[in-house]
Amino acid sequence: MIEMNAEDTRDISSKSEDWSVNDIRLNVVKGRLNVPDFQRRGVWQNPRKSRLIESILRGIPIPSIYLAEEGEGKYVVIDGQQRINSITEYLDDKFGLSESGLEILKKLKNQRYCNLEGEHSQLASRLVNAKIPVIIISTHADDEIVYEIFNRLNTGGMQLNAQEIRNCMYHGNYNDLIKKLAGSDDNFVYLLGSSRDNLYRRMNDAELVLRFFAFRRLGRFRIGEYKPSLKQFLNREMERHLNISDGEKEELTNIFKESVKLTKDVFDRNAFRKFNKGSEVEVDGTWDNKLIKGIFDVVMCGFASYVEMGSRETIVQFKDAIREEFICLMAHDDDFIDATSGPRTHEKILVRTRFKIWFDSLREITENQSNIFSLELKKQVYDRNPECCICGKRIQNLDDAEIHNVDHYWRGETIPIDARVAHRYCNQK
Repeated sequence: MIEMNAEDTRDISSKSEDWSVNDIRLNVVKGRLNVPDFQRRGVWQNPRKSRLIESILRGIPIPSIYLAEEGEGKYVVIDGQQRINSITEYLDDKFGLSESGLEILKKLKNQRYCNLEGEHSQLASRLVNAKIPVIIISTHADDEIVYEIFNRLNTGGMQLNAQEIRNCMYHGNYNDLIKKLAGSDDNFVYLLGSSRDNLYRRMNDAELVLRFFAFRRLGRFRIGEYKPSLKQFLNREMERHLNISDGEKEELTNIFKESVKLTKDVFDRNAFRKFNKGSEVEVDGTWDNKLIKGIFDVVMCGFASYVEMGSRETIVQFKDAIREEFICLMAHDDDFIDATSGPRTHEKILVRTRFKIWFDSLREITENQSNIFSLELKKQVYDRNPECCICGKRIQNLDDAEIHNVDHYWRGETIPIDARVAHRYCNQK
């Protein structure tokens, strides 16, 4: 028996079996083994796959594979994906054994399984009949209990993260849509920038899409209903919408794509990044390269609300002011900074804070402006004299320049003809 925590006295039963290598392959071929794409790019390279095959041929014990029953003779792989994939691929002649992965059986260099069946038939028979221990989890518990099992039994060399486990547990057309949007929307891939490869490899890009859909359902007026933990919040989103209608798929696809387009139009490469104002030591402000999930949440959901209202063009019309507002918040509003990029952004109060500040800011900009701020106008002031009127140093980045002595100039205030610029740090100081 596998015991859960003290707060949950329900037991989860399991049984042990020995499956042959051939049994494993047949179960995959017949669709009895659901091998989720935990890592959508192969984690094991040829040498490691070859080492596994050699170990099986030499009779070296292989770590147990963990499965969870799905019913009707079908299973979900909890731990052992790479071993199963390596075995199946080798028996299907998809790779030859790498010399660097062979320690003893060097004579099998470059040999595929079809070669073993001929010249080394005894080895071929040994391989397909070799036994591998399989632990099968049987449970009628709810999804939160099953999720906990996945965490506890995830014993492989590369531990699964929360989204990889969701991908295994909640496979349905909602999960398929999330993965499709994360991997195929060109604008989204563009905005992820240099972070994309790492996010994609471990499905963190898919978790971003899930976060967007989950928080967007709450919107501006129901964000107070958010209940931590964030992991359980996202689990519930997946569980409740496992299979969605074609109409909802189309709606969600449109909202996501349009929100991404607006984000690209307003922020371009700096989307979802933090702007850091300067300091006494270094007055120049800079953009972070790291993608910040708390910023992703508010920017995407804020724009989605306008998409849903049919007011997409309003964001386009005020895009320069929206960008300036965001940079100002990141430079000067400590509450917004803590709520978007601090260490506890999953907490309820900080989730509510960041959404309220950003939604209120968008409403202030789009509803109360008499004059539409233009980034080109600020650039003209900057180009006329790019030196900070306070410290006298040249401002290196237009985004780090503020119009001196004009509060909220991007919200429709008139910028004087003789206006000067200052570093954001200097201007605040």
